[in-house]
Formats: sequence, structure tokens, C-alpha cells
Amino acid sequence: QAMIIKFIGELIQALIDDPI
Repeated sequence: QAMIIKFIGELIQALIDDPI
């Protein structure tokens, strides 16, 4: 599950980096 958490973390980071 650690990979899933890391994936979600990166996805959230991308959304914060490029907000729509």
C-alpha cells in the first residue's frame, strides 16, 4: 500500500503545483 500512498501523494502534489 506504500506505493499507492506515494502515488496519491505525487498526484496531489501535481494538482497543487498546477491548479486548474
